[in-house]
Amino acid sequence: MLGLDEAGLPLLGALAARRDGGALAVVAEDPAASWVAAARRLGARIVSLNRDDHDGLAALLRRRDGTALRSVTALGPAPSANIAAVEALRASLGGTAGRGPVRVLVRIDDPWQA
Repeated sequence: MLGLDEAGLPLLGALAARRDGGALAVVAEDPAASWVAAARRLGARIVSLNRDDHDGLAALLRRRDGTALRSVTALGPAPSANIAAVEALRASLGGTAGRGPVRVLVRIDDPWQA
């Protein structure tokens, strides 16, 4: 999950309740942010990394047999940055085989961009 803040905690709770045994990772540029403790209580693992470090994100998601990625959620306040992050992550992962289709959820507040 990228771009989480206080407003996104309810969504994190819903995703945590529905996960099927996989890890729930949240990328936090500031691991001391006010929402981090609440995210940990919901079962999320906090990864301290710049959300624009797409190669670093991809490295976290790669495994020997492909990718461990099942879904990506981009919730930052800038829709264009969210879309760019997902596209860059997809490009960084290249053709690595995964466990099937990857679900993508992107916050887009502007109806003209949706």
